[in-house]
Amino acid sequence: DEVLETRQFNNAIQGWQTFNECIKEEDVCVIEATGSYHVGLAVFLFEQGKILSVVNPLSVKYFSRMNLKRAKTDKMDACVIAQYGQIFKPALWTAPPLHLRQLQQLMTVSAQLTKQKTAFTNQQKSLRLVPGYSKEALEIIKSQIRELEKHLQEIQCLIKNSIKAHYEELEASLRSIPGLGPKTIATLILVTEGFTKFNSYKALIAYAGLAPRTYESGVSVKGASHICKLGGSYLRKLLYQCALSAKRFNPACKELFERLYIEKKKPFKVAMIAVANKLLKIAFTIATTGQKFDPEYRIKFQLAK
Repeated sequence: DEVLETRQFNNAIQGWQTFNECIKEEDVCVIEATGSYHVGLAVFLFEQGKILSVVNPLSVKYFSRMNLKRAKTDKMDACVIAQYGQIFKPALWTAPPLHLRQLQQLMTVSAQLTKQKTAFTNQQKSLRLVPGYSKEALEIIKSQIRELEKHLQEIQCLIKNSIKAHYEELEASLRSIPGLGPKTIATLILVTEGFTKFNSYKALIAYAGLAPRTYESGVSVKGASHICKLGGSYLRKLLYQCALSAKRFNPACKELFERLYIEKKKPFKVAMIAVANKLLKIAFTIATTGQKFDPEYRIKFQLAK
């Protein structure tokens, strides 16, 4: 029966300061993750010593549906988020270090530039198919591709230097795993905050959206099992690409792929998802133990047993 008060603040330093003055030390702030729009406020409150949680917007969305909320306004969203925090008491949030926030920005820009380069490359190919195409237009596209490649090389160098400065040993351990490339390693370090954010490899697999999802009810409903895809799509895409290499050059992944695809006749994608999960499990173990990949680990383990 509480009366909820709603107020509006500018999402800038002045608004953050005004909001900070309105709350008490013991108050818990619950913020919905909204791309990069929530980061400034979250970091500001954390640096001010406030208690806060950053929650998944999908969780809030389904919580709102569970309460049969039909309308959607800023005020109603704020009340729903507050009620969600009161009921579920989500885990407290700590601001990632500055170098990780900068690494996130570099990798975001790198991904955007890669998309632009792919678009220009496809446009260049389609332009050549047209009889009597404009050579001037083609030269402009080529110059754009060269410029993007230049910037991508600069960003990759910055990413490499950042990881070397803060995670050199961790990066070296992960690089010993056959199948994992530098882009995937950098992404794993980023999303796990140096493999300190997750308590188990299962939590990391769930974050990547690679956890299996069974759909059945009683005896009449038995849907096909598939991965949940409730997670980072970019990381999932990178891991699938790594799995294509790992099934050939990583002994543990190769054995798993052959057992599922060749012996048990599982669909190709099912076997590939299993390989991607295997890669994540190996990466988590290597990163948390500080050891390097040993291709004969299973043989040694069986002999010791």
